[in-house]
Amino acid sequence: MELCYIMNRISSVAVTTVALIASTMLPSLAAAHTALEGYTQFGNRSVVRDGYGGCVRTGDWSADKIFEDCGGPAPAPRKAVEAVPPPPEPRVAAPTPVPAPPPAEVQALPDEPQAEVMPVPVAVPEPAKPTLTLEAEALFDLNKADIRPAAKSKLDTLIASMEDEPYESVLVTGHTDRTGSAAFNRKLSARRAMAVKTYMVSKGVPADKIVAEGRGSSEPQTTAEACGGRSRKALAACLQPDRRVEITVKH
Repeated sequence: MELCYIMNRISSVAVTTVALIASTMLPSLAAAHTALEGYTQFGNRSVVRDGYGGCVRTGDWSADKIFEDCGGPAPAPRKAVEAVPPPPEPRVAAPTPVPAPPPAEVQALPDEPQAEVMPVPVAVPEPAKPTLTLEAEALFDLNKADIRPAAKSKLDTLIASMEDEPYESVLVTGHTDRTGSAAFNRKLSARRAMAVKTYMVSKGVPADKIVAEGRGSSEPQTTAEACGGRSRKALAACLQPDRRVEITVKH
């Protein structure tokens, strides 16, 4: 009996010693296997071993609960995760070339009718109207409207030239200088123009083709600056071009 008691004490001490050694030497067991179902565990979840180093099993142990430290197979090494290559890009079939349609036949368009270019009429300048200018002093006495006999020869020469060419009309215009009143000058210039018309009619010129008018001093040929500041006699001589009768023949 004493021998059995001694042997049980030795076995208990051995189990305790082995358990302490296992808890010291296998600290990673609890970390590597957190659920040790089917085995007796210490408070730190390490497996309790018997005197022979075997794991002390519980009543609910089964073969599927065995692990490497208690005689189970080593866990299969984890396969390295191979990089999965990306799927190949789908091949897009090249579009079938569509043949170009044959070029359409180009029909020649009929020539458009050219617009008729009308010639631009060119204005033809009228021929210069022959104008005969006679000095009033050569035709008339001072402030008179009677034609002097000596001046009639100049009018006869003009009338003879008109017989050689056809004409449409004759304009006789009387002019005076600016001395005297405007009313007197208009009347005097008109009387002198009418005297020339009467003489031409007497020589065979149709009266309906002659227009006689007096314009007084409204169309002078001299300027006030050119004849200003002169004595009466010198002023009369300077204004001589203004005293005239103009005879214009229109062909």
